[in-house]
Amino acid sequence: MRSTLGTTLLAICALPLTVVVAAPAQNPVSNGIRAIAQRQTKNIVEAAEEMPADKYGY
Repeated sequence: MRSTLGTTLLAICALPLTVVVAAPAQNPVSNGIRAIAQRQTKNIVEAAEEMPADKYGY
């Protein structure tokens, strides 16, 4: 009974978070910053993958 109650409470508390994450921001500044962050994340990951492992120990 307790685990069912805990699971139900967790689902109810997490529901607003999923709505906020699912709804895209309508602010063009936020959309621009989000696009820049996604592009830079991709660039950083690709640069890290290209870096030889022996060069990481500066």
